[in-house]
Amino acid sequence: MGRPSKKQIEAAQHAIRLGRALEYLHALPESERKGQIKPTARQFRVSYDTLRRRFLGISRPRNLAHEPQQILTHAQERALVEWLVHLSSIGRPLNKRTVRKKVKRVSGSKRTPSRKWLNRFLARHQELKLGKPSGLDPKRAQAFNEVTVERHFELLRKVMEEHQIPWDHVYNMDEKGIQRGRRNVEQEKYILHRSERPVYKLRSANLELVTVIECVCANGESLKPAFIFPGKEFHKEWFEVDPEILVCMSPNGWTDDALCAEWFEHAFIPQTNAKRVSDAPILLIYDGHGSHATPRLVELALENNIHLFCLPPHTTHKLQPLDVGVFAQLSTAWKKHCDVACTETDRGMRKQDLVHEYMNVRNASVDEDLVQSGFRACGLNPLNPNIFGPEDFAPSKVTSQHAHLPPSYPCTIHVDTTTDASPRQRQAENATSDARSEHVTRNGTPNSKPHDDFDGLFDDDFDLGSEVGAGNLSSDEDWKSATDEELLDDDLTTRYEATCPPIIVFRPDGTILTCTPETPRLSRTPEAATSTSASSSATQSPSDYVQTVSGLPAASGNHRVTAQIKMPQTSMSDPALQSTLKAARSVHTVKS
Repeated sequence: MGRPSKKQIEAAQHAIRLGRALEYLHALPESERKGQIKPTARQFRVSYDTLRRRFLGISRPRNLAHEPQQILTHAQERALVEWLVHLSSIGRPLNKRTVRKKVKRVSGSKRTPSRKWLNRFLARHQELKLGKPSGLDPKRAQAFNEVTVERHFELLRKVMEEHQIPWDHVYNMDEKGIQRGRRNVEQEKYILHRSERPVYKLRSANLELVTVIECVCANGESLKPAFIFPGKEFHKEWFEVDPEILVCMSPNGWTDDALCAEWFEHAFIPQTNAKRVSDAPILLIYDGHGSHATPRLVELALENNIHLFCLPPHTTHKLQPLDVGVFAQLSTAWKKHCDVACTETDRGMRKQDLVHEYMNVRNASVDEDLVQSGFRACGLNPLNPNIFGPEDFAPSKVTSQHAHLPPSYPCTIHVDTTTDASPRQRQAENATSDARSEHVTRNGTPNSKPHDDFDGLFDDDFDLGSEVGAGNLSSDEDWKSATDEELLDDDLTTRYEATCPPIIVFRPDGTILTCTPETPRLSRTPEAATSTSASSSATQSPSDYVQTVSGLPAASGNHRVTAQIKMPQTSMSDPALQSTLKAARSVHTVKS
């Protein structure tokens, strides 16, 4: 189905102008209406004869005059529009084929409406359009609701006011994966030869992942990023770009507990201390990834007067400034740059040039205005809890315990009064009930049956039934249970006892900062367990857990680092560990 024709668009626009002209004439006092039809027609650019006949009641609008010949009555069509708008707002839009099937069911016709009918239907209702919606995970739709967001802003306001934290000390960090190539998904169109098939465009297919840790401040400034490369080989070109850039290596290029703590200690703390404007604490906002709240990181935060603030789960698409305002533009610019590099060199971007090329793209696409706009879009700097409206929370209605229907849907909702409801919920329910009662009695008697227009429209199991829903646990309760003291204790204990993967962290000048080689897996045989226990008890100090090497010569290309390091098992009765766990719980447990 193509777009509406030019004639259809002009007819729809003429009908809109004609309706406004009639409203203007009816609003005039009767003593002033004489002789105003012709000037009004000229003012609104409509036909004089059409306006005169409509105003005098000689003729009716075309849609009313030919209503018996239409597939749907006007009431049914209004109901269809309201349902389409409602389903679109809650994240369940209907495609063209489904709409035509439902129209066939409502009209009782034996034939499905044609594509031209749907084309004219969209032309008549300018509030509807054809488009490609973005994907939204059901967990994100459920989690981003009014209760969760309201509590998030209350906690953030309380922390900032209690500790007098200025916005110059508020930071947001997150990881982003980049690649030197991409899959064959292209949105931009190019000029191609019509007769030749197939037509290609050179594009690197190297999908090796490199993780970049970014951190931005609410005042618009950005900290130097950190790079995590996969493998064991490194290049000297990485260390020639900026002396404050931290370069790390891991087996797969992903971040983990140890690498995040290394970034926090050797990149975040020095750079933020250099940017302090007062003795007030620093506030770091982050998502709920497990590597962001390890015992070592929490201990470093307590030592350096840094407060850690975790966002509610599955809400980063709305509440995290980096995801909202920075990463989208940076990702688009990086993909275009990779395509240009492949076109110009015919071989793609080299691994040793990635840091230099990324910093060039970052400096060109990320500025202070972009960072500040990301914080403002999340309701930060200044703190604005009202930044999100009903349309932002609409997708969460699908999993609500209360029915959410179009405003004019004439039905009676029976609410279980035995359960406790907040005054805010009772007020919303009463307002909805009053509005629907008014709709039932409008333009008719209370015994009339306006619901006939809705019969059979959206009675499928996957439509209306899913809208009412069987109820679910609110995300506010999920958030509360996720930060429960017992669960947090178990999580931190498990992470503290886990064996670290092999990682390498470099200083900006290329000197090795930390090196932890791969640890062999422990056998489950009794002999292996006995030997492991003996070697653990023979260890003198937990400082052997990570070896820090300083003063080594600068790294060169394709240089491999090997070391023999003992990896002792730390006892859970260790006072230092228990103190760290207690501090972590006091920082991250959300008080009701």
